[in-house]
Amino acid sequence: RYDEAIPLAQAAVSRIGIHVPNLAAVVAVGSMWLAYEEGRSAEIVDGLRVMTSLHPAPGPRAAFAVHLCEAGLLDEARELLDSLMLALPTMGHPVTHICAVNLMATVCAHLGAVEHAARLLEELDPYRGEIIGLTANVFQGATDRFRGPLLALLGQREEGIAAFRAALVLETDLGPEAWTTRSQCSTGPLPAPG
Repeated sequence: RYDEAIPLAQAAVSRIGIHVPNLAAVVAVGSMWLAYEEGRSAEIVDGLRVMTSLHPAPGPRAAFAVHLCEAGLLDEARELLDSLMLALPTMGHPVTHICAVNLMATVCAHLGAVEHAARLLEELDPYRGEIIGLTANVFQGATDRFRGPLLALLGQREEGIAAFRAALVLETDLGPEAWTTRSQCSTGPLPAPG
């Protein structure tokens, strides 16, 4: 629940070991992700634009690009994705890096940005079969769900479907209903063969 994200995160941080250098960026990404899942992108996109200009870490910028897609601001989303792709080699901390890449993959799929799909897939492949999470309010679920649309964009439809199925198995075994719902109803494109 987006409105409760910050208090929940603050309560959780005192109980779990967080080893992320920029906790503010982590909380920002988590809050944005929850708002996206609630379909609230259009109502908060202007505020997010200001926030990401003040805190230009890759994670929040990638999350903002997802909101731009959802709000129909595709040219701005593409420009942001292109700049994030240029910054990819210098993104730093492994956990926040892979969360940003998952979000970039979401944008890439939404835009049909085939030119970026192979590079993002290269970043995600080492994390296949894994659940990605940072804090109590930033759990993105199985990386395979983010790999699926990239594979499909690259013309590997069957591999993309297999990635979604792998995500469903992993997420179902772990139990969180929200994760399995995301994978079952993914907005990532799976274009028809040919």
